[in-house]
Amino acid sequence: MRKTLSTLWELRGFLLSHHPACERFSRHVFVVRGRRVCLGCASAYPGALSAFLVFSCIGSPSIAVLIFIALTAVYINILQYAIPCLDRYRAVTAAVRFSFGFGVVSGFNGVFLAPWPLMAVLFAEYVSFLAVVYVLKMWMDIHICRKCPSGGENPLGCPYIREALKPLLK
Repeated sequence: MRKTLSTLWELRGFLLSHHPACERFSRHVFVVRGRRVCLGCASAYPGALSAFLVFSCIGSPSIAVLIFIALTAVYINILQYAIPCLDRYRAVTAAVRFSFGFGVVSGFNGVFLAPWPLMAVLFAEYVSFLAVVYVLKMWMDIHICRKCPSGGENPLGCPYIREALKPLLK
């Protein structure tokens, strides 16, 4: 347990911003008091918290409405990658990620309100759908790294990633 906590402490900079400290990812992060923070995560977490607070205060709408909100938010997130010019604006990225966080919580809320047999099916489908979205996002990030002369075909060859992962590669 002590080794795990020690490793997490050494990775704290990487955990705050999981993107390399590379110019190619400069639009993905912002700096707060000298620390890099992922723009997407810093926008998605408040979106998720907002959904939790909204549904806690006003109650949950129907399952169909919750699933619709969730799928709309996820498709908006995917649409940002399909239309490259949208990815250039931090405000658009922040709004899209906020809606993604809101949508994820909405989706799980809808899943857990469903009756048992339907809940199991919806849960499996929803988690699979989110996994595909995350794989697509990782593929997009790796695609950026593969164009880089520092990392090339092997992103672990990138000096920024090697430095961030040094505690794990010991």
